[in-house]
Amino acid sequence: TPPPTPAVWSSADSGCPGAFVAGTDYAAAEKVSLAGTAYTAVYECAAAPNNQFCGKAGYEPGTGQYWAVVWTLLGSCSGTISPTSSPNYSTLTDAGGGSSPPG
Repeated sequence: TPPPTPAVWSSADSGCPGAFVAGTDYAAAEKVSLAGTAYTAVYECAAAPNNQFCGKAGYEPGTGQYWAVVWTLLGSCSGTISPTSSPNYSTLTDAGGGSSPPG
C-alpha cells in the first residue's frame, strides 16, 4: 500500500513551488516541490546556517540519510504557481534639468 498523501500545502499562491534541483543554493525558508509516484510533496529549506546544505548530495528532500535535518515536509500540492502579473511600466516625462557645463 502506498503511504498516505500528506495534507495539501496551503499558501497564498495555488499550485506547487519550483521543483527541487540538486546543486542549487537554497535560501532559508525557500520552498521546493518534489514529484513522487503517488503525489508531489512540498518541502521548506531550513534556517541559516543549515540552509547551506539544502542543495547538497545526501540532503535531497525525502531521501538520503540527512534530509530531515535541512528540509521540512509541508504537505502536498498539484499544478504550478501562477507567475506574477507583468510589471506596469509608466513613461517618464522629460523633467528637464540634467547636467550641462557651466557657462
